[in-house]
Amino acid sequence: MGPEHSGRVRTQGFGVTPTRFFPQSKNEEGSGSGSSFGQIASLREEFISFRDNQEREFASFRDEMRQFMQETQRNHPPHGGSEMKGGNDNLSDA
Repeated sequence: MGPEHSGRVRTQGFGVTPTRFFPQSKNEEGSGSGSSFGQIASLREEFISFRDNQEREFASFRDEMRQFMQETQRNHPPHGGSEMKGGNDNLSDA
């Protein structure tokens, strides 16, 4: 694609400038690269907060599912055991 040229946005056609394509200019954000680091730090903090929140929600959901499964197993024991033996005895009597 060749060397970079300032004031151009690649693959967007003629007449497209960085200020038109990227709505926030460097003047509005602050001092260029310094504000980029600030944005990166802010996004990193937001991501960490989001990840921590997701981990807490997942742990809560996992605990609820465990409790539900335990209650279900208590209220509805699995079929088998002595019932199966009784069923087999009836078949042998027939």
